[in-house]
Amino acid sequence: MKQCTGGRNKQLTQTTRSYRNSFFACFILFLLNLPLAAQQILPQPASASTPNFEHITIDQGLSQSAVRSILQDNKGFMWFGTEDGLNRYDGYEFKVFKHDPANPASLGNNFIQAMFQDDDGNIWLGTYGGGLSRFDPKTESFINFYHNSHDSSSLSNNNIRAIFRDSSGTLWIGTNGGGLNKLDASALATLEQNGSAAVHFAHYNFAADDSLSLIGNSVNVIFQDREGNLWIGTSAGLNLYQPAQSKNKPDRFIRFSFEQNNPTGLSHFAVLSIFQDRAGMLWIGTVWGLNRFDPTKPENGFTRFLQDPANPNSLNNNTIFAIKEDNDNRLWLGTVNGLTIFDVRRNHFLRLRQDPLHPGSINNNIIFSICRERAGAMWLGTYGGGLNKHDPFKNKFTHYVHNPNNPNSLNNNVVWSILEDKRDFLWIGTNAGINRFDRKNGTFSFLQNDADNPQSLSNNFVNAICEDQDEFIWFGTNFGLNRYNPNSQKFTRFQTDLNNPNSLSHNLVQVILQDRTNPNILWISTDFGLNRFDVQKNSFTHFFHDATNPRSISQNQTCALFQDSNGALWVGTRTNGLNRFDAEMNEFTRYLHDPTDPSSLSNNGVLCIYEDTQKTMWVGTNAGLNRFYRTNGIFTHYWEKDGLPNDMIYGILEDNQG
Repeated sequence: MKQCTGGRNKQLTQTTRSYRNSFFACFILFLLNLPLAAQQILPQPASASTPNFEHITIDQGLSQSAVRSILQDNKGFMWFGTEDGLNRYDGYEFKVFKHDPANPASLGNNFIQAMFQDDDGNIWLGTYGGGLSRFDPKTESFINFYHNSHDSSSLSNNNIRAIFRDSSGTLWIGTNGGGLNKLDASALATLEQNGSAAVHFAHYNFAADDSLSLIGNSVNVIFQDREGNLWIGTSAGLNLYQPAQSKNKPDRFIRFSFEQNNPTGLSHFAVLSIFQDRAGMLWIGTVWGLNRFDPTKPENGFTRFLQDPANPNSLNNNTIFAIKEDNDNRLWLGTVNGLTIFDVRRNHFLRLRQDPLHPGSINNNIIFSICRERAGAMWLGTYGGGLNKHDPFKNKFTHYVHNPNNPNSLNNNVVWSILEDKRDFLWIGTNAGINRFDRKNGTFSFLQNDADNPQSLSNNFVNAICEDQDEFIWFGTNFGLNRYNPNSQKFTRFQTDLNNPNSLSHNLVQVILQDRTNPNILWISTDFGLNRFDVQKNSFTHFFHDATNPRSISQNQTCALFQDSNGALWVGTRTNGLNRFDAEMNEFTRYLHDPTDPSSLSNNGVLCIYEDTQKTMWVGTNAGLNRFYRTNGIFTHYWEKDGLPNDMIYGILEDNQG
């Protein structure tokens, strides 16, 4: 496979020459050549509600500046189909895949119009003139499908505009002029066994004498709604696909089209985009307007939204290439003259166009594609400006740093631990003691070691914080465990006493965990052994590594603790793996890295442990993230090459989207 890097010489004009015969390119050129007075829009001032965009172009390695399609794969990589190559983006660098005439396993054509990833992880690519390509991310190789005029079961046309695999496993391919193609699940299974030569496509075409046939042969978009209905948007109207009820009857296509004197019909013949919002409404973008359709009330027809030059609360252009929904339930509409953000609930349109005076504006007004990534960022693919990315969470962090001129600021910039207590205070452990943050007034107060006060904090290096059921706050430091009484504002110290076998095993405390099955028990991870602390008895029980006992803890340097939903305690060690503690048997089961076993723990340095809402265990190590299957003891590994920013996993947290 040929791989290339981006460069300044890969300009838009390189690959558009042959495409200008197509309808959309001509339509765009027509709009771009309108008289200046008819299309000129004054720059819009940025406001707090106006999104800012990061521009990612050929300067950062994108292979070409016209981005026709965008996809986020199941591993988090972003994929961009341009008019000159396929691009994979990991957030830092691009990897570009191109057609190589000498390599039949390379991309079929560099002009990519459509992408779709199936449940098996394969990425299907629709090209302009190069047929259909299937990319296997594991082997990074392509299987290509072309139209063969001598084979009636081959792909009907090499110009592919739409790809979709439905819930039954059927792959649908929309072509420009060749109608709709279908590969069912059995045909795809044949592909896996015998290669592309054995694959036979079923075809659906427009028939003038059949009102239940496809309404047009130029298919621009394929979409499946939440009820499983398949919608096909063509340049001649919209179809709802109805599969045959028996073998003796053909499949049917219910037609929806533009009618001159029907205000509830489609606003135009040519359907470019289809989307279903969270409320269940279908939105259909056409060459001339946006249409809303309620699938539960089909008798109501379509509600139209059109540009009104005299009304700023309307579309900025009627040609809707792409529709997606953001985190705030607003529709993002990519048009031939900028971005429109439609707040459906408020019936408010926000028009965004390129503004030379505002560097955070979109950098090109022709928006072909939009993708909402799972983390919430919105990506725009433009015709000439490359990519525009809006991250709603970027720059929304408030920074709290030490300011030597402000006695109420954070007292040290090295932060080891954070806790929110039941009184809504934040406790922050640093290299210079404890900071208590009052979020109401935005100020910090401090608790530090006082050499002359035995009821002060024992040490200023605060590694761990925990609140117990009685609202005492526990602090683990480099010199012992501390219990803080918020009412008396005094500390009680628990430290190693060589004359007391029931004292803390080591003064360097790494982690504190309250037992969820017995709140009177605290688990203390130290640099020499695991401790079970009975709060009522003020007594520590120690668990040490015993080289003669394989059921002892695997190492004394413990640095991660987690109790799962079943009550089992998991202990991570610095260099000798993961341990599960059996409280009834008072023994440990070890999980170690084995270089000869790819299903073992990826690395023995365990830094964090987590259980998600699906009861899946995750283990972060010095070298990779592990998904742990407790039923069979198998670990699946995730690395930087899979999309992680780094292989060192210090912490794991699940957000409210799972």
